[in-house]
Amino acid sequence: MGGKTILEFYPLDVEYQEKGIIVVFGVTKEGERVVVLDSSFSPYFYAIVENEKKESVLNNIIKSKVETDNGFVSPTKVNLLERNLVGNPVNAVKIEFRTNKELKQMKEGIRKIEGVTEIVEDDIPPAKKYLLDKKLRMLTRVRVKGNIVENKDYDAEFIISADEIEEIGGEIQEIPKILAIDIETYNPIGNPRPKKDPIIMISLSSNYGLNKVITWKRVDGNLEYVETVDSELDLLNKLVEIIKKEKPHIIVGYNSDNFDFPYIVERAKRYKIGLPIGIDKSDIRITKRGIGVAARIRGISHIDLYTFIRNIFGANLKTETYDLNSVASELINEQKVNGFHWTEISEMWDSGGEDLKKIAEYSMKDAVITLKLAGSLFNIITELTRIVGQSLFDVSRMTYGQCVEWFLAKHADEFKELIPKKPVGSFVSNKPYEGGYVKEPKPGLYENIVVYDFRSLYPSIIVSYNVCPTTLFCDCCKNGYIANVDGKEYMFCKNKKGFIPSLLENLIERRVRIKTILKSMDKNSVDYNILSARSYAIKTISNAMYGYFGFARSRWYCWECAASITSLGRKYIKEVIEKAEAGDYNVIYADTDSLFIELKDKSLEDANKFIEKINERLPKLMELEFQGFYPRGLFVAKKRYALSDTLGNLTVKGLEWVRRDWSKIAKDTQINVLKTILVEGSIKKAVEIVKETIKNLKEGKLPIEEVTIYTQLTRKIEDYESIGPHVSAAIKARDKGYTFEPGQIIKYVIVKGSGSISDKAFILEEVLERKLEYDPEYYINNQVLPAVERIFDVVGISRDELLGKVQTTLGGFFK
Repeated sequence: MGGKTILEFYPLDVEYQEKGIIVVFGVTKEGERVVVLDSSFSPYFYAIVENEKKESVLNNIIKSKVETDNGFVSPTKVNLLERNLVGNPVNAVKIEFRTNKELKQMKEGIRKIEGVTEIVEDDIPPAKKYLLDKKLRMLTRVRVKGNIVENKDYDAEFIISADEIEEIGGEIQEIPKILAIDIETYNPIGNPRPKKDPIIMISLSSNYGLNKVITWKRVDGNLEYVETVDSELDLLNKLVEIIKKEKPHIIVGYNSDNFDFPYIVERAKRYKIGLPIGIDKSDIRITKRGIGVAARIRGISHIDLYTFIRNIFGANLKTETYDLNSVASELINEQKVNGFHWTEISEMWDSGGEDLKKIAEYSMKDAVITLKLAGSLFNIITELTRIVGQSLFDVSRMTYGQCVEWFLAKHADEFKELIPKKPVGSFVSNKPYEGGYVKEPKPGLYENIVVYDFRSLYPSIIVSYNVCPTTLFCDCCKNGYIANVDGKEYMFCKNKKGFIPSLLENLIERRVRIKTILKSMDKNSVDYNILSARSYAIKTISNAMYGYFGFARSRWYCWECAASITSLGRKYIKEVIEKAEAGDYNVIYADTDSLFIELKDKSLEDANKFIEKINERLPKLMELEFQGFYPRGLFVAKKRYALSDTLGNLTVKGLEWVRRDWSKIAKDTQINVLKTILVEGSIKKAVEIVKETIKNLKEGKLPIEEVTIYTQLTRKIEDYESIGPHVSAAIKARDKGYTFEPGQIIKYVIVKGSGSISDKAFILEEVLERKLEYDPEYYINNQVLPAVERIFDVVGISRDELLGKVQTTLGGFFK
């Protein structure tokens, strides 16, 4: 077809085909689909060989072969290279193969060759290795040179057989086409059963104008976004038709890995039809990933926002209940359609009429919220993807440790470091070590509190002390950096910069520069949002590095490094506490890298000048930063406190208000008490709040949602030895047809009746269905009072006073 084609595009995903071809899926700036077929990549691994036997080993590897059903298999290329393995120089033979299948067929034979001590990088999938080698980043401009080919297998505007492919920098100018999906299912017993209960609606919302609900019952009410088909089978076919027509680049869902897509696939199996929505007309693939599953669509990046929030972003949220409504309410100030409980959907579907309209509105809003949530998180996900160097699909499902691991793997070759094998097997376990220092607070109310944090304390220690497996016990230093762990000294090299500290120092300096730039930018601008997301992504990787050292299944696991970092962290925070107390400041509380200081008769300006002097003596990159001033604060115990700022906003840590496994009434009562004491300064009013709550509980005035408790199943029901209320509620519900899986949130209520608390625990769906009444005494004595008692202990109010059994003394407000 003539000369070579040169095309610029933005990668979205990468896949390896067993024929030995890497497929790069992407999109042009104009939104056209691109498929690049690259046959230049050869799967490979390294054999570490003894120095004195390296020549004979090299010859034996070159001559090695294995007989298979298709003839003999042998390496295609063999090179002896000088590399490092965790900082130690080694002779590494790079062995390449035509396909990954041939690599697997040959590696055991090569491992057994005399003089081969170890094989590494054989456990890295080819597509991931391709991205490491090519240094291609998702949604970053790439140039490909090659031939346009005719290939009816792919539904794309450009299909190119590549001669050359390289990243040329620059960010994507516009967000790709994103399509959000959400399904509603028939649920007569509460939890829908994919083998039995049909999908009744599928809602779709895109960032380019498409909003649609597909259903197979006529919906009255002139909802222009509703399209009615004749059956569930037609609904599934219509979904395929729309996706094939719209050609989205990214599909997002909320818990779509574990619910929406597996459910859709299961329903399609019932009708014996395919779901050919992939760019090559392939079906949705449900694959095992960790303890769960993931839904993959070839050529379309599927992002499950729930997984990303649970693994990475959840630590930034106040809510600990990661349902769509709670997360959307906090992040984008949006909520689902109210007016009915989701367990009522099957009844509403059966009744039809106005109820069908309500379900359609509910379904459409879920898709719209999911899309908006994707918009708010998209820059963070893509920036994290660029830093980590793997695909959108993979990075959006990674944990902190996995992000760190692939970030290190991405840069290993720059230091001639080989990527160590991942420790596997039941024998691998985490060895404990002492964590950060905690100065416990004296319970009480305090005034004029200033909070300081060490900026990136552990990352700063890693860089300042050159803490790395590659620098531990080096041969060139006799007076390196010393960390004392339980009386034993660990030394890190001063002469050569470690692999991990070098990368981490660069990240810290980049983030400092970005934060400086952000101060002068318009917070509503696109560039500000991108840079802010980049700062967050860098912070995520930097702060997770210490924990990665201490995880026994990480490739660069190093107990000595992890223990040394926390030991040095304890040293620095103790020194600051001593200096502060010598300067007549009261250090109320300290935890790992945070200090809570009572000013006493000092001013905020005095405290900041004091901290500046301390910062002058700290190592490079380590610095105490001002986090906030709080006129009042209440401390109950370590990691349990509440602070009120100058605007009356509360920061609450460790108390029941920020925990999932307490009822709404208990949490609301607690937060209202805290606000009244800390912001309004009224103990008397706070006591009345509790008394009014108790009165309403006793009179049965509270809606059932106020007393519902949320607790997560951490394992299979039958694996629990101790049967708590949530497990007991699940067991009773399971006997009536409900299904439960590890990781699921159980919503339950303690109802009136005889027996233990567990005997009286029922899931919310059963309570609503049977019109059971909550047990007021349980909620008074086991929820509301425990949530506020410790707060009132601080101000001298007893439990009996809250219950009205004795007259309230209303002791002094302040400490």
